Amino acid sequence: RYAWKAQVLDGQLEEYKRRHAALWPELKAVLKEAGISNYTIWNVGNDLFGYYECEKGVEYAARVQAGSPVVERVYEGRHGHGDGPLHRRPAPPRAGFLSSLMVYFRLIIHTG
Repeated sequence: RYAWKAQVLDGQLEEYKRRHAALWPELKAVLKEAGISNYTIWNVGNDLFGYYECEKGVEYAARVQAGSPVVERVYEGRHGHGDGPLHRRPAPPRAGFLSSLMVYFRLIIHTG
């Protein structure tokens, strides 16, 4: 499991949403190659919070995405290079990603 936090630059929230609304088949293939599933991004104003599960580990998922020209195109140079036209990071990246969040509570309830 991996969670991250970032901010969309002022005036870029609609563009960020537009780029994620029609997810490219090539980007889906990169995420699948990285072992990523169950990926969700939320926003509160310009603050973004993301969560995904990665069966091959966070470090592997980071390497696959960092080396992908598809990911680079989606974010126009942001990935692996710091701030870009859509994001700004409040803290240094972990494994080439945006600021990572630490788990402080988790509850799993099994039904049935």
